[in-house]
Amino acid sequence: QTAYLKANFPVEFMAAFLNAFSANTDKVRSAIAECRRLRIPIMPPDINKSQADFAIEQFESKKGVRFSLTAIKNVGRPAVQSLLSARENGGPFKSIEDFCRRTDLHNINRKVIESLIKVGVFDSLAPRGALLSVVSQIIALSQREQELKESGQVSMFDLWGSSVSTPLPSLNLENIDALPKEKLEWEKELLGIYFSEHPLTSLASKLLKTNAVMCGQITEEMIGENIVVAGMITSVRELYTKDRRAFIIATMEDLVGTIDITVWSEVYSQTKDMWQENAILLVEGKVKSREEKITVN
Repeated sequence: QTAYLKANFPVEFMAAFLNAFSANTDKVRSAIAECRRLRIPIMPPDINKSQADFAIEQFESKKGVRFSLTAIKNVGRPAVQSLLSARENGGPFKSIEDFCRRTDLHNINRKVIESLIKVGVFDSLAPRGALLSVVSQIIALSQREQELKESGQVSMFDLWGSSVSTPLPSLNLENIDALPKEKLEWEKELLGIYFSEHPLTSLASKLLKTNAVMCGQITEEMIGENIVVAGMITSVRELYTKDRRAFIIATMEDLVGTIDITVWSEVYSQTKDMWQENAILLVEGKVKSREEKITVN
């Protein structure tokens, strides 16, 4: 049944799968790699477009999946509901000041706001670097606006509606942005995947000139074949054989998928320093099936 649904309703199936396992970063990462392999657009979290859960969205000429706000590390559902309530009541946020005026951040701590900024939720309003420099002001401004409302002091904007434009308190935002490397590190930590440029993007054209196979292109039909696979190491597990010799299982990812690489003791002892997270490697090995999972040994 699930195979039928995936074959005939791939976008709906993958969105449902992502929501079912949204708390499991490894499953989210592998599911998004599968979406990319299937050429299903995956769009980053956005304050004016994202929902609490992974949601189907029309993107240009095809359907895609918008990343969930609750799947961001450190961001819980109560905090998300507060953000969505403000958006539903007043429409899309026009600026970070508009966000502060309309959103009650009393129950949203600094860590939540920083996490949202770091993964690009507010990219449509201001650069990440600029927003991180004024997090305290964002929280203070929002709390002041809410206190004014609770005390009965409303503005002309509130009385007459959005057709009336009134000056909003202004944050002193410098036009600075975070470094690309910082964005990648934040996205990997808080989302489990990259939405900014993937570290392999700049090498993609060079890899195409080699005989390397993409991780997401390795299938059961290739079992028994010797291949060369290129990608970035995302995790390394050190294990031991019965005679206590160390070997590893490393997960490698590229722009379209992931694959597990088993590195046995003899090779591992000679290449130990190379198997580090975020290392980009070219690996030659044989495609095998282990516990119904395709691996490279």
